[in-house]
Parts: sequence; C-alpha cells; structure tokens
Amino acid sequence: MALYRDHVLPCLTHLAMSNRRLIEYRRRMVSQARGRVLEIGIGSGLNLRFYGGQVASIYGIDPSAALLVPRGQSGIGGGIGRNHSIR
Repeated sequence: MALYRDHVLPCLTHLAMSNRRLIEYRRRMVSQARGRVLEIGIGSGLNLRFYGGQVASIYGIDPSAALLVPRGQSGIGGGIGRNHSIR
C-alpha cells in the first residue's frame, strides 16, 4: 500500500490537476486571491503561477509529502517571486 500512496497516487494527482480543461478555471479562481493565502492541498504547486500581485505570501499544506514543493522552489511549471512556505 505504501508504494501506491507514496509513488503512484502523487503522480496521478499531479496529472489529473494538470488537465488543460482545469487550467483556465484555476487561473480565474486563484488570481482573485489577496493578502496572505493558505492553500490547503497545495500538492506539486500547480497553482503558484496563477497568484497575482495582490498576494503578499502563500502558505501551503498537503498530506502527501511526495507531492510537496521543496521549500524555496516555485512549483512545477511556473512560479512566483514572493514568500511562500510549504509544509
């Protein structure tokens, strides 16, 4: 079960959330964020590139350690130039 939870599921989750049909929806929703943001289920950081200039900092949590963006990196496929903390 650990193989599935630690390796297969994180890849499937990342692929599902990378679906091109979801990109425009995520862009519209995430770009409305302001101030300090707590993203629950931040995963591989796919939403990080969509945060606008009104976001001061981003804090992300996710139950899957395999999906988490390493601290100081900007996420897969994009990034931001602001403070963010991933746990």
